[in-house]
Amino acid sequence: MVAPLPVAEMPGMRDLVPHGEIVIASLRPSFWFIVLKPMWRLVSVAAVSGLGAAAGWGGWAAIDPWIALAVGLGAVSMLVLYTLADWLTRMYLLTDRRVMRVSGIVRQVVFDAPLPAVQNVVLYRSVRERATGLGTVVFSTAGGAGGEFSWFMIDRPVEVVRLVRETLSRYGHLGPGQVKLKPHAGDPGPAGGAEVAS
Repeated sequence: MVAPLPVAEMPGMRDLVPHGEIVIASLRPSFWFIVLKPMWRLVSVAAVSGLGAAAGWGGWAAIDPWIALAVGLGAVSMLVLYTLADWLTRMYLLTDRRVMRVSGIVRQVVFDAPLPAVQNVVLYRSVRERATGLGTVVFSTAGGAGGEFSWFMIDRPVEVVRLVRETLSRYGHLGPGQVKLKPHAGDPGPAGGAEVAS
């Protein structure tokens, strides 16, 4: 039996979980999410800002280097703050009857799949996720919940998948062979809109 994960009380969690259901796990993405999710945008902004400043200092362009750096710093700050807001509004829940993902900064989206509807669970681990000990769990569902959704960039991903597998075996209909672990070096890009890190 897998040891249960700590169940953190999150704002609004009890309003989303139907009365009488047992909350087995309540998670958010790792704090690394705030840097890793917009990583390539952050790198691009820093590169453009740095080139602009270098051009100004070198006299290759009529650009004030300090303004270029200030604009770059402002853009990086906005990206980080936006991703922080994204992180704060995300919640991943596993109960004895359903698996859920809550997300959305302005418009909240709640994906709710009954455990018997879950057909497959796949753990994706990109290079940046493996480097930071993270993983993305993708759920494939059938019936009215059809499609895919994911728990994006979570801590202790192997332990989480084991807990999900045990919960599905106990309360749903998922067999042991339907849980897959997939380390990926790049973006696996599954269909159905599941979020997967690259």
